[in-house]
Amino acid sequence: MARDGGFFCPNPAARYARRIHPCTTTLTLRSLTYLAAITAASLGTWSVGASAQTSGRGPVVAPGAQRQAPSAASPESASPTDVAQPPKQPRQRIRRGEVFSDIYLGAAVTSDATTRLDGVLQEESLLCGAECSSTKSPVGGLRVGWFVGRFPWLGVSGDLSIFIQSWAIQSPYNVQVIPISALLMFRAPLVRSPERPNGRAQPYLAIGPSLMISTAKLTEGLAALGTARIDSDTSVDPGLDARFGIRLIASSWISVILEYRLTYFKPTWQIQGRSVETTVRTNHFIIGLGIHY
Repeated sequence: MARDGGFFCPNPAARYARRIHPCTTTLTLRSLTYLAAITAASLGTWSVGASAQTSGRGPVVAPGAQRQAPSAASPESASPTDVAQPPKQPRQRIRRGEVFSDIYLGAAVTSDATTRLDGVLQEESLLCGAECSSTKSPVGGLRVGWFVGRFPWLGVSGDLSIFIQSWAIQSPYNVQVIPISALLMFRAPLVRSPERPNGRAQPYLAIGPSLMISTAKLTEGLAALGTARIDSDTSVDPGLDARFGIRLIASSWISVILEYRLTYFKPTWQIQGRSVETTVRTNHFIIGLGIHY
């Protein structure tokens, strides 16, 4: 048996004689001594490793602490005067398409065509009589359109123009035509750049139906002699409007267009009680100015 200073008491029954027995006090002190020695050894090892990491790569922060508390050099802890804030970028506007308008002038050349009076074929044409194969006149118009943002090669437009044929010089008939057209447009980008993703030169093709409002006037006699007589009629007929050309971009909002256009329709007028039928096929040679919005 060990003595009172050993690990076991000589008389187990004596442990309950007093409230605190010397044997119990000895065991408690030894346990605390062992725990303190183990803790001191662990702390010493950790401090040596931490010192080595601090000298090589700066202080080491526990992962949990790093997520919760920002470092002293982070923008959150620094004052606005110490850390330069990056400039705010302006919001870029999303383009939903390209809107444009064109105004143009040119020459309209109408080919000679046969004429029927009350269904009877005539030897002389409506506009030229027997003297020419075509008539020429000025043409002018306005076009407004839109190219799709997602498909920049595809667009639609509406066109309104006017041209007057014959001028009552080659024949007694004077024909005024106002085409109102709805066009489907296709374009191709040439000479592309970052500033001009659709190209500085844009060949295009347009085609669509047209509502042709035509007025024919028949003039007889002489106004100076008081024998002049004018009879007219207006006809509204479906027609075709087709064109191709090229658009040259001058700036971000101005362009120049060069265009060839073909219009075709078959009107019927009632003049002096007679039915007048003919075919109007006109070639247009156009130059214009475009504005982009």
